Amino acid sequence: MKRANLLFVGFLSVTQALALQSCGSKDDGTVSQPGSDAPAAEASVPVKMPAAEVLASLNTPVVDAGHLLAAPTINSPLVAPIPLANAPVGTDAVELESVTAGEGSATGAPVIAVVPPAETETAVVVVIPAPEEPLVDVVPGPVTNPLPEVPVPEVPAPELPAPEVPATQIARFTVWIDILDRSLVGVPLSEVADRLVATKAREVTFNLQALGRLYADQDPMFTTLRKKFKSLEDGIGGYQKWTDLEEEGRKAGKSAAVLKKLGEERKKALNELNKSLISTRFVAENSNIVPYITELRAALKAYKWKSVEDDRNDILQKLIVELEDVKNTKYDFTHLEIGNGVHEFRRKMRWFSMEARALNGMITLLPKDAPCPVADYARVVRDSIAKTKYAVLPGSDSEVNPVKLSPCLYVQVAKLVEDVNVVKAKAELADSLAESGPTDAVEVEDQAKVQKMLDDLVANNLFGLLQKELAAGLSY
Repeated sequence: MKRANLLFVGFLSVTQALALQSCGSKDDGTVSQPGSDAPAAEASVPVKMPAAEVLASLNTPVVDAGHLLAAPTINSPLVAPIPLANAPVGTDAVELESVTAGEGSATGAPVIAVVPPAETETAVVVVIPAPEEPLVDVVPGPVTNPLPEVPVPEVPAPELPAPEVPATQIARFTVWIDILDRSLVGVPLSEVADRLVATKAREVTFNLQALGRLYADQDPMFTTLRKKFKSLEDGIGGYQKWTDLEEEGRKAGKSAAVLKKLGEERKKALNELNKSLISTRFVAENSNIVPYITELRAALKAYKWKSVEDDRNDILQKLIVELEDVKNTKYDFTHLEIGNGVHEFRRKMRWFSMEARALNGMITLLPKDAPCPVADYARVVRDSIAKTKYAVLPGSDSEVNPVKLSPCLYVQVAKLVEDVNVVKAKAELADSLAESGPTDAVEVEDQAKVQKMLDDLVANNLFGLLQKELAAGLSY
């Protein structure tokens, strides 16, 4: 018998199977009714009855040939036809010729195969009871009290709380605070200073100061934040400066008197940094004191921030104003620190770069192959400076609609900051190692170099072009 001739194969309860089996076989090949004189058929002997009666007695919908019918009771509705090839484990889906006496399903229930020959309307019904089930006489017909099907209760998976996502503005602060914590939390005070220098924590304090500057007019806590991280930055910078200078003095073969002076300055800077760490509560003196960063996290979370749109407009306007200040300031490059000297020129440009970076993806860059508004700056994106930290603006998942700047313009600012720093560092070293003490003077040749940098950026309207691209991100 071919599979294509198989109308359906299904599981019935033992009671139902025996109900069909109790129908005896008459000499004419049809099924005898209960109470007739014909003997009952053997369990493995095919029983013939009209196909329509078979289907009616099973009280089950007809499915396409080659499918398994899941009907645990006669009155059960069809759950779903399952292809025989995909029958689950434990299911006996058999063709007529494979049915032999004594076989049963894996679950112990009888198997009933119904196969209509192509040339007749009489179906062949083979009933194979489970071996352990005794045969009893039953009255055929529908089961009046079928066992109720107990549904398996569905236990829903527990819903885990979604991870807390900080507000866009909060994330701008915490991304840097998290880095700084690695050098402060659980570190003894005697090791904090060297840890801060080794991990370049001073760069993180600049980013937090930058955010304090941008938000200073919104709440006093941001002014406090800026001052505290400025104090930390100064402390780290002072200690790092004298540590580096002492090392440079040794390499340069300076006199013992100079090295002694440098060593004393380094120790003094270390003491000042440690005192500052305690007074500002970056390091808690004892367990009764709440560290400032712990307090700051709570304050940022509780603060009533402006909408993301209004916040974005405020920040962009501040950056535009700062660039205007860089353009309009009158500089005096004969001095290193005094007035608007070399250091101040560099500081103003660098604040723009630091603030853009500190915003954690609110401002990003167009692709490097984007057209450059200034031909002279087009090649800068291929220079090594383009890979430094203040020449890139990484994106962030918390900033979904960043303002995009021309990479050549932003990288050019980073290049100017670096070029001016070469002059600044040279003047600082000369001042620090001078036997007669610092003079704050800048060599004439270096003054001319910095002045040319300023003249070129003004001629190319570098900051004006950046202002225009920032303004394109305003929503009003």
